[in-house]
Amino acid sequence: MAAIQVPIPQEIQLLALSNGLGQPVMGLRHEKTPYFLFGFITMLLLSLIMTAFVVIIVIYGFIVKISEGDASQAIAALWLALIAAGVEAGCLYVMFGHWRKLREIATERYYVFHDGFIIGQPGRCEVIAWRQVEAVYQLITRIHVNVIPIGTWARSRIHCTDGRKVMIYNRTQAARLLTEIIGRRVAETKLPQALSALNSGQTLDFGPFSLSIDGLRKRKGRANTLLPWRELGGVSVVSVNWPEVWIYRADKRQRLWARARPLAIPNYTLFMTLVERMARVN
Repeated sequence: MAAIQVPIPQEIQLLALSNGLGQPVMGLRHEKTPYFLFGFITMLLLSLIMTAFVVIIVIYGFIVKISEGDASQAIAALWLALIAAGVEAGCLYVMFGHWRKLREIATERYYVFHDGFIIGQPGRCEVIAWRQVEAVYQLITRIHVNVIPIGTWARSRIHCTDGRKVMIYNRTQAARLLTEIIGRRVAETKLPQALSALNSGQTLDFGPFSLSIDGLRKRKGRANTLLPWRELGGVSVVSVNWPEVWIYRADKRQRLWARARPLAIPNYTLFMTLVERMARVN
């Protein structure tokens, strides 16, 4: 299912104009997904069952046994009731999490502009320009059951230069599309400065890796291992349980040199773009 596009309201366009976000590109809303509704109903039923279970244990286990003078059985019943209450609390926590996601899907909107984006929610808007993004940590996971795709989880943790931290985390095509747009546009914005820094001899940090004109470094404990660009055998994204970036060394036979999850690499799209360019020109 494709992401659902919506018109951008006039007040949002004025807000974008006042923040220098440029021309409007698209508005997005979440499509309805049965995942959170099913989870909410399931947790609600489990909570009701556990509530009934706790009441029955307390009344017929604890009170009756106390009245009969059987203290050991009463204490055992009380412990069982406490365990059941803990399970019920966990069900309620998950249930309210699904309820929040249902409300978010119903009310949240994404508005993309040439120079940034706005997350619109009832009573508040989060305005972010591409130039304000210091680092973005992203992961898109496609979920399969018996090789059949059933959905996508998209996650973006955005660190802004003004100290704000904004999270996008949802199981909708709108969240997936916005995550891809953020990664691409942040990379395009930062690329000229990053290339200039590399050409001037600076080293750029990308979490578990760093880049320089000499090559790619990985950090393992206190050790820094350099892979010169001429020895880079390739980079691929491999999905086993979770997506991972696999980096290969060109040897007599290609062998794995390092791997890391995309979520651990700040500005992952920029990192992949720089690795590709530096390997090509060197």
